[in-house]
Amino acid sequence: MTSDAEGVRGRQAEYPDDEDARELAREASLCVSRTLVRSRAATT
Repeated sequence: MTSDAEGVRGRQAEYPDDEDARELAREASLCVSRTLVRSRAATT
């Protein structure tokens, strides 16, 4: 079992730059939104 501090360090190693992670999340969210809009348009 790992402590909370060890878990935080592990996440920082995985995502060293929080701004990059936020930008990737924004881009992924936009892609999902566009895909949903297209699929809804195709079914109506």
